[in-house]
Amino acid sequence: MRLRIRMTALLCAVLLPFLNGCAPASQKSQIAPSWLALESVEKERVVRTPAPRENGKPYRVLMVAISFDATVSVADCYLRGLKQNGWILENPLEDGQAVQYDGLFDGCELGPYLEVCGGKIYDIAADGQQAVSQAVQAYVNAGEADIIVTLGTEAAQLGKLYARDRVPVLAFPLADAVGSGIVKGEQYSGIPNVWAYTDPERYQRQLVLYHDLIPFKKLGLIYYDEGLGGRTGYREAAAQIGIELVERRIDPPPVSNSADSEAALAAYWAGLEAACDELLEQEGIDAFMLTTQLIQPQQRAQAFIQRFHEAGVPVFIQTGEPLVEAGGLIMQESLVDEEIGQLVADVTVRVLCGEQPGDIMQPYTCTPYIVANQQAARALNIQLPFELLISCEKIY
Repeated sequence: MRLRIRMTALLCAVLLPFLNGCAPASQKSQIAPSWLALESVEKERVVRTPAPRENGKPYRVLMVAISFDATVSVADCYLRGLKQNGWILENPLEDGQAVQYDGLFDGCELGPYLEVCGGKIYDIAADGQQAVSQAVQAYVNAGEADIIVTLGTEAAQLGKLYARDRVPVLAFPLADAVGSGIVKGEQYSGIPNVWAYTDPERYQRQLVLYHDLIPFKKLGLIYYDEGLGGRTGYREAAAQIGIELVERRIDPPPVSNSADSEAALAAYWAGLEAACDELLEQEGIDAFMLTTQLIQPQQRAQAFIQRFHEAGVPVFIQTGEPLVEAGGLIMQESLVDEEIGQLVADVTVRVLCGEQPGDIMQPYTCTPYIVANQQAARALNIQLPFELLISCEKIY
């Protein structure tokens, strides 16, 4: 970790002159690229000695994800964090051994301190919202869950609803914990039984970087949930750097991939494509921000992004490396799975050892993670500077 921070700081020093000089003077941002400012002080970790419940039985962790496939990496890092802290003996996701969410923990020796409710990660996308809601409600009503760990915004909203102030809820990774109504504040949740990962300036930093690379004037944004898309942060950044943010809201996609949702998925895509046409043909945007979970299923991402390429419009990625591989120009993400997984593992242990989630500070800023698509840049006649490319984790 320390080596990574030092290397990133060095690259930031290289990038700073470029970012300050890549745009014409009249188009430069009025705020500094704050993503470059890294804290030199290491964040304090609070580690507790592993112990079972007072009755000698393991603590019961109920895990809920918006989609196992979409969150498997951060789930793996979360379990690695618990293992590193000595609270579990085995991680079934380690080294890619397991690919199925159902029965994930069957035959897995977790040890005497923790057990996972149902031996699985409850998956809203695969099981359907109703089935997962019923399962969570049953565990809470029976007093069989000591903590609910949720992955993704919709999973956090569901967990918070059915916890009913009786069971601690931890929520991560999230686009906008406050905007989506999961917590009331960025520093502390304002809700005694809830803690959520927050990074108050995450999207401001991201949009400043994108604008410093390409000084666009009119950015398109499509969303179906204000909190899910980080819309509030983009609005604030757009006002600061002096660009126009053109928004379109569409109806949400179905929550399940079952056969009875095919018609709803077709209707969702019709609405999404109509919104794209409005932005490109009527509004004349010169850049587009592709937000979290907008493309469902993600196999359609390449064709979706190509619509913008044909109009000569670069597509910036909010989060999700596969979307860069599918043609997105660049993704600067302040959400590193390894760091967030360890953070939430530490918070889990603190809560199980008696701390109230609402008393634990929430903000955390990860090391910047950048991925770029050189092929997409060439197709758009965009020259990605060498100084930027050497800071990328991956280049497609």
